Amino acid sequence: MIDLNWLLLLTGTVLPILTGLVTARVAHPGLKAVVLAALSAVAGLLNELYSVAGDTTAYDWSAGGANAVTVFLLGVGLHYGLLKPTGITGSEGGVQRAVPAGIGGGHPEHA
Repeated sequence: MIDLNWLLLLTGTVLPILTGLVTARVAHPGLKAVVLAALSAVAGLLNELYSVAGDTTAYDWSAGGANAVTVFLLGVGLHYGLLKPTGITGSEGGVQRAVPAGIGGGHPEHA
């Protein structure tokens, strides 16, 4: 079984890339933040479910929420600290150039 800390780190690394895949290149940064937050919430709650799978312990919603916040903060930190400066994520990053379409493509400022 994978250690939960490694799973959270892996999830926090992948979610900014996934956010770039599902949002449009011209999407408002606020929309991208909401998408990252929603994906982080799902991932955090699923990480807690994974940690209690096979145990007799009950699901801990507060731990799931803490995992969601952890994944979100990791995602934001890795996006701004590593992925965006290296050209992987961001509006001009490799992910957005490869898949320019997605949700939020009808932003009026870029029409």
